[in-house]
Amino acid sequence: MSSRRLVDDFKIRYEENNQRLAEWSERLLDDLDPLDWIQLMSERSYITREILSENEDLLNELWDWIPEPLGEFEAELLYDMVMGMFFDECHDFAIMTRIGEKLLPYFLDQKNYECLVALCHMLGSEYSLFYRVSHDRKGLDTALLYFRKALSLRDHYSEIRMYDVRKFFFQDYANLISFLDDIHPEQCKEILDLYEEMYNFLESAPVKEKDGDDTAISEITSVVDEKLLSMVDEAEDMAPWNRDRLFEMTDQLYGSISGKSSAANDIQARIYYTALWMQGKLDTESFLEKMIAVINHMPEPDYENADDNDTLRLLNGYLGYARSVFHALEKEGDGMSEIVKLGFVQGFLPKVMGIMDNVPYLFQTDMMNSLCMEWYEMAEPFLRGEDEKIDFLIRMLIRRQPINYIHSIMVSDIAEKLAGDIIDRNPALLVGVRDNASVTEVVAHRQELVDYISACGRIHDVGKSYIMDVVGRQSRRLFDNEYEMIRRHPKLGLKLVSRDQVLAPYFDIVAGHHKYYDGKHGYPVDFDNTESPVKIVIDIISIADSIDAGTDNLGRNYAAGKEFSHLLQELREGAGSRYNPEIVALIDSNDALKEELTTLTSTGRYDVCYRAYQDIAGKTA
Repeated sequence: MSSRRLVDDFKIRYEENNQRLAEWSERLLDDLDPLDWIQLMSERSYITREILSENEDLLNELWDWIPEPLGEFEAELLYDMVMGMFFDECHDFAIMTRIGEKLLPYFLDQKNYECLVALCHMLGSEYSLFYRVSHDRKGLDTALLYFRKALSLRDHYSEIRMYDVRKFFFQDYANLISFLDDIHPEQCKEILDLYEEMYNFLESAPVKEKDGDDTAISEITSVVDEKLLSMVDEAEDMAPWNRDRLFEMTDQLYGSISGKSSAANDIQARIYYTALWMQGKLDTESFLEKMIAVINHMPEPDYENADDNDTLRLLNGYLGYARSVFHALEKEGDGMSEIVKLGFVQGFLPKVMGIMDNVPYLFQTDMMNSLCMEWYEMAEPFLRGEDEKIDFLIRMLIRRQPINYIHSIMVSDIAEKLAGDIIDRNPALLVGVRDNASVTEVVAHRQELVDYISACGRIHDVGKSYIMDVVGRQSRRLFDNEYEMIRRHPKLGLKLVSRDQVLAPYFDIVAGHHKYYDGKHGYPVDFDNTESPVKIVIDIISIADSIDAGTDNLGRNYAAGKEFSHLLQELREGAGSRYNPEIVALIDSNDALKEELTTLTSTGRYDVCYRAYQDIAGKTA
């Protein structure tokens, strides 16, 4: 096979396979009767393994072909391939960064500025997509490095022929400002300098001379404005000279809107009124009333007839105004009574909660996953009670990743059966959990304990909500950096739930469910599960997690699921080291429990999957 045909064939077939897998996954949301759906799920599982095998062959062939060092022909072929994948929105971090970083030295030596700008933008974008939700500082600093490298070539703007590459300059100003504010908000001076540099660049002769580039310029406005607003929100923490400079900038840019009514997506109005409020020129209650009034006059999203981009802007508008309200209420602290705060919250929260709850799963899924994460972090502190917060966590985050959602339900169901058997036959194991000080109390509070352990199963993997793209990788085996990201999910989950002490009973389960029973292996390395007051619950969830993962023959493409009897042998072999030996012994000595677990992990799995997908598709209550 010729080199060109090999590279072209890789891109075409790899993208087709990914699209094919996405289409099969979308079909699972169709309204089918259970038997037809089960057949579809079984076919998808077979197709998924077939795609993985083919993609592995394609990758191995590509890696074997790439020469060292690169020649002109090979470099151009790989550049066209990787940038073609980027423009096709086939974002495969491990593949694209490996190839992109190999290409950079070649095009730097050739002084090919168009290719250098494109590659730096692509690499910065891929690093930011991969690491942003997990807040990985090192990965995001690498993204910043590439965005800076792209902008350092702006003097060559006139030499770049492709509009799509020139557009990257505008996007990278927005990216750099956005990520600096997220990662290094203390670098306020650099961010403000970038704003001025960006506006000067937009007004420069080379940019003005390029007809048609106005469209690209307008695309960055909302992103840049959103980050400027977040700076205005945090203005009180800035040094006085930066704060004065910021407010002078907002007045120059947006002062002309004074007296106009805020519109649903008019972020410039929101910036202006927020700046007035932060400077004490608008009192808090008037500011809140203005923001809430806009929310309540915004239209309902129309997912069938409206343009998707318009609908996405509307949803961003909802969250933007809600963010302003939440920030104002938080800033007031004890300066406003709880009753008054509650009145403001009730004035908008039910509407926005309903809007976010009813976003169809297939609507802009990747973008909505990030927005739902943001909405959870904003709204959760204003919810009351453990049950309400757990339910919100599941609805907003866990349910938005089908594979993780099904796994969480399975672990919950398995853990529930294990908990019931423990209480029936060895209740002493649960003494101390949820303040049950004796065997008598454990037995008396049987249902409460079972419900708690079941809830632990539902949210134990909430950290995977940060890394949905990696968790959902079904088209090939994972690379080392992806495995490392997977291993971070307990810490990511702990970071999320530990924002609220109401969820304290779940902290150690979220953090420790991948630690071995004896504490010597597993991850996170720095979490000592042996000292946890709820170690027995960690052990239950750990065993339930292994039972589901080891027997899954539908949701995991990299290995065929084992029968429960084979998995039980692994539990026996790991008893005392990886698994709690008392729980393993209880399973091993209860034929009825073994039969229940055998059924649940085989034919019962189809029912769990069907109900989960119906729920995600909005066809169940």
